[in-house]
Amino acid sequence: MGALLAGAFSSSRHVAELLGESKIYLYTGNERGIGLAVVEALSAGCVPFSPPSVGAVDIINASKFGVIYRNAEEAVTRIRSVLEEEHAEAKVLAMSEKARQFSPESFQQWVRNAVGFFEAQSRAASPLPSHRE
Repeated sequence: MGALLAGAFSSSRHVAELLGESKIYLYTGNERGIGLAVVEALSAGCVPFSPPSVGAVDIINASKFGVIYRNAEEAVTRIRSVLEEEHAEAKVLAMSEKARQFSPESFQQWVRNAVGFFEAQSRAASPLPSHRE
């Protein structure tokens, strides 16, 4: 199992394979975006590492799982610590299960359920057309 994954990839299949083989996801981006890459890494079972000034921090704080680093030296020290931790793999697996709620499949199912709910509400609110002779 790989220890580190960082960077951008063009193929989502390729990303999923790499994440599945990794324990650590080192996020090096500097944008304040939503941090979908971090959610993907969490759902694949990786421990996310992120600098403090990006959107990924919100995900790490909300999930209570991951590491925020201030500089490269701190990232290296913390990565080593996580990889050497005795129960790290069990924590990663537990977090991975929790993060699956953010997977694309879970989102698609949520949308299907929402659409079905609103369609049912719409049908229930519309009276049946009357039959005129």
